[in-house]
Amino acid sequence: MISPIYHICNKSPRIIFRTKEDYFTAINRLASVSHQTKSEILAFAIMSTHFHILLRTLNYEKFVKHYSTSYTKWFNAKYQYKGKLFNIGKTDIKANSEILNCADYIHQNPIHHNICSTALQYLFSSANSYFHDDIICENYFEENTKPVNKKASELKNSTYRKMFGHTIIPNEWEIINESLILPSTFLETKTLTHLYRNARSYINHINKPLNKEIEFILIKNYKYADIKSKMKQESFKSQTYSEYYNYDEHITKANRVTDIRICTFIERYIKAKNLNKTFIYLTPSEKENIWTEIRKHGVSRSHFLRCINF
Repeated sequence: MISPIYHICNKSPRIIFRTKEDYFTAINRLASVSHQTKSEILAFAIMSTHFHILLRTLNYEKFVKHYSTSYTKWFNAKYQYKGKLFNIGKTDIKANSEILNCADYIHQNPIHHNICSTALQYLFSSANSYFHDDIICENYFEENTKPVNKKASELKNSTYRKMFGHTIIPNEWEIINESLILPSTFLETKTLTHLYRNARSYINHINKPLNKEIEFILIKNYKYADIKSKMKQESFKSQTYSEYYNYDEHITKANRVTDIRICTFIERYIKAKNLNKTFIYLTPSEKENIWTEIRKHGVSRSHFLRCINF
């Protein structure tokens, strides 16, 4: 029986992936649960408030239950929280064109949310996992840190449990710096590499403006124009691309401080001050002290509150 393919997405009004450790854990648990439920991950992107996964499986309900439980237990233990984090929905994916469109959308999600300028810059997605022989990919760790790859069997038991819970994973999967499963080792990459055909086509797909972004500019700047004319449509397309990349509001948002940087600052402040509590239990005065420090880095008040309140 051919396994169906789904685009699954979690929506949350709160930031549930806060630091690099949280993102790595989300990816590690994604890998272990996919193996546990005999599912295949074709593409993914982990964002601060949500995730997108292109999933092939016969065990959708089991996958969702295990993944939700696995990460929620991790988050609740780390941040001393009790409650539900995930609200997952799915869309059936059938045609090859739908698979490509979905993968494009997933890999461009960090660009859409103004976190980075290109899909390959984002570390917490599968964008760097295809056409390795032709594409220079981002390093998952600092530039001056040489990655050390290990097999799962080489890890200490405590490290293994922290990364994957109690799930047994294939020994051939590579572990980077005892922190992250190399995504290309657990992803099912054959489907997308076949559909994209080559690296040049893939780069073109993940760098093109999203339809929603094009429509936004069209509606904003050409709402009185007659877009039925094919000639005018082609003219609008070329203008749309240039105006989108030079649009003032877009440039401003693209330069904003990201959620992960603010959340990491908060965690480091808590540790430096020996507050012995998580961000969830900070007092109003403690939050104001953090705000006094972080505002110096160009963070808006509303963005800070988004990251400090839960």
